[in-house]
Amino acid sequence: MSDDGGDALTVIAFVGSAFSPYYRRSRGDPDNHCALNVVLYGPRASRWTMTERGKMSVERSRSCFRIGPSRLGWDGSALAIEVDEVCAPAPYPLKGRIVVVPGPLHGAEFELDRSGLHRWRPISPLCRVTMAFDSPTVRWQGNGYLDTNGGESPLEDGFLDWNWT
Repeated sequence: MSDDGGDALTVIAFVGSAFSPYYRRSRGDPDNHCALNVVLYGPRASRWTMTERGKMSVERSRSCFRIGPSRLGWDGSALAIEVDEVCAPAPYPLKGRIVVVPGPLHGAEFELDRSGLHRWRPISPLCRVTMAFDSPTVRWQGNGYLDTNGGESPLEDGFLDWNWT
């Protein structure tokens, strides 16, 4: 997501991240490898975080996903993301709130592999996003999108390679 000022934001909540070397080695319970990946980049601030946490630091319900001190909550009309993380490689704090208000909802799911074990759903291809970070101090609003994917086996088991664009 980007506005005219050149700042952009990416947020991905993971359960069993395909990008985690720990999860890949363990092949264990995906709930032991949850992370909130937040990338904030642009002329006003650049920060990156993706701290992996185990199931003792995770809560999941139909309307809430808490990963350590950060939380995603759905109230029926908007997704509120409370970010309270520490960045890497420099340990700067990343604290703020993101609100995603979906536009038209898309009900279809698409199979990503031939066996149908992995699916992608574009929940809302056009959303209104408001971001207010205290650390760093950045305010922004613009357009974005909201999607999800899931499956019955680790994503990396279904593909030899993929492109995330």
